[in-house]
Amino acid sequence: MKCHFTKVIAGTAVLTLMVVAVAPSVAMEAAPQAIGSPIQDREITLEYWTDDLMQQAEISQGMEQSPAEEVITENGDLLGYAPMPAPYISNQLSRVNGALFYRDSDGFHVHCSASVINSESKSLIVTAAHCVMGTDNKWKELMMFVPAYNGAAKEGERIPLGKWAVKQAFVPSSVPSGQSIDNDIAVARLHLLPPTLPIGPEESVEQKVRGGLKPRVNESEL
Repeated sequence: MKCHFTKVIAGTAVLTLMVVAVAPSVAMEAAPQAIGSPIQDREITLEYWTDDLMQQAEISQGMEQSPAEEVITENGDLLGYAPMPAPYISNQLSRVNGALFYRDSDGFHVHCSASVINSESKSLIVTAAHCVMGTDNKWKELMMFVPAYNGAAKEGERIPLGKWAVKQAFVPSSVPSGQSIDNDIAVARLHLLPPTLPIGPEESVEQKVRGGLKPRVNESEL
């Protein structure tokens, strides 16, 4: 698998900020412009995704994209993607970016790109709406984020920063009426990582990758 980091399109951070600003228990009441997926079980998701299954997952085809008028990613291609040198954990940009794995409504195993973003919960990622909800308006299942995932590495080195089950995903309320490049944005809250020892603190994804990308408030903010 080739690992890329995705630029966050200007203006799409509105959904991000809505979810960041509210507590998980009142997210839907406080952010009516967004709709949330069912809550996922952490243990079931983590146990489901074996190394072999992740290797077999296909790259999401997504929707057709047009070349960006202005590529803001340094060394990025026409769509804003830039390759990162291995090992991915040696660079902060590649640490906060990774693969979002899921099972679609047809039972296929797929992966998308996703990025950790700064938030009060320290547990949010941003990705595309089509990566969490299909055009059939069904939520993807068993969603799991793997920062700095390197499918080309040898076994034992592909998952350097752990596997993070998605707790709940959010998309703009307009998405079920029709997905387009203008609303193809989603935010997902991750479960904390279980402690490695029988007794110990759980860890957030921002703690693990040491930071995250800063959401953009509007199109003019740099």
